[in-house]
Parts: sequence; C-alpha cells; structure tokens
Amino acid sequence: MNVFVLWGACWTERKWSRSVASSPSRAKTGYKIFDRYKEYGLEALTDRSRRPWRYANQLPQQVEAAILNLKREKPYWGARKIRERLLRRFFL
Repeated sequence: MNVFVLWGACWTERKWSRSVASSPSRAKTGYKIFDRYKEYGLEALTDRSRRPWRYANQLPQQVEAAILNLKREKPYWGARKIRERLLRRFFL
C-alpha cells in the first residue's frame, strides 16, 4: 500500500502523530501530503509524475527549427557559426 494513502487513512482516524512517528518520512512531508489530500481528495495521494512542468532553458520553437534547418543544410558548421548566423537573422 502506498505510504501516502496510509497517512491519509490514519489522519481520518486521528492516528496522525503515530503514523508520522512510525514512518521514515518527516512530519513536514506528512503535512504537505495531507494538505494535498484535503484539497484534491484520495486521488491526490496516488503516485505523481516527476516530469517538470516547464523547462527553463528550452528555446522557442522557431529558433529550434531554424537551428535544425541550418544544421541540415550545413552539417559541417559548428555551434559557434550557427549561433552567429541566427543572431544576425533574428536580432539584427
């Protein structure tokens, strides 16, 4: 059984302090999970994806496509030359 589901069940039975004390996780984690349980119900206690919502350094789609097109046209060009060409094309 998932630890989070067990914590949720123990909270509803008012055995919270014993369940957190017997668990290897900290109370802070338990309260975070319980807040999620209060907000979204029992489904919030299932395993969640760890994939990030966004990627901070991801290039815009247009720039990425331009890089790939240039690399297809000129496979022998390196990153420095492609960067200079794109800077001239998009920002000048």
